[in-house]
Amino acid sequence: MKKAVVIGAGIGGLASAIRMAAKNYEVTVIEQEAYPGGKMSEIRTEDFRFDTGPSLLTLPHLVEELFTLVGEKAEDYLTIRKLDESCRYFYPEGKKVHAWTSPEKFSSELESKLGEPKENTLRYLKKAKRLYHFTADLFLFSSLHRMKTFRNRKAFGTLMRPGLLDPFRSLHQANRKSFQTKEVQQIFDRYATYNAPTLSGSRHPKNHFPFGTQYRSILSFRRDVQNSQRIASAGRTPRSHFPVQYPGQFADNRRR
Repeated sequence: MKKAVVIGAGIGGLASAIRMAAKNYEVTVIEQEAYPGGKMSEIRTEDFRFDTGPSLLTLPHLVEELFTLVGEKAEDYLTIRKLDESCRYFYPEGKKVHAWTSPEKFSSELESKLGEPKENTLRYLKKAKRLYHFTADLFLFSSLHRMKTFRNRKAFGTLMRPGLLDPFRSLHQANRKSFQTKEVQQIFDRYATYNAPTLSGSRHPKNHFPFGTQYRSILSFRRDVQNSQRIASAGRTPRSHFPVQYPGQFADNRRR
């Protein structure tokens, strides 16, 4: 049996370990903290609990895929509910903007609260959605360091669309061209924190709005990490079983 060691028991490390264990690798996960989850941790004080990591889920089908790989159903562990509102933006002068996940409602909100013409937002989101559908397979779901990724007609077709990719402007430059108001430019500039500001072709709203924002309505993200370990327990799915080594101990998933 092939062996693999995963450094870090964050959600990426746990997902990688589950995938390899499902392919009959003997996997060990090494974690420097005394708990799994990485950024998906929590703070508890008195009667309150706060997630310290992500609070939104934009691609739930990838979570479902992970459970399917090991013969489990995501709904047995998680409850995912679509949000009508992903977040709120507050400005020093007292303005408050609701980021509705409906493009129609969100564009109307930006027009009424910030004065951005509705058609500008709808045009931007329409282009972002089109950009996502043309580029996601190549830039999000493929390994760019492998030459075989580029040896197919679909990848070639994506790269031959420089007008759509818009590779020679930063995200900020593209947003300044697309929107009239500084506040709306700032809202869409923030997506550069996800995948760098150098190429406007990496426009994150393509990922944010077409799918709608999701969140776990019952379980916290911290609990979801623990569930990721549960699906690796020998009692449920032997082919995805793996140990996690914490400081000073070698713990089996079933005990955590």
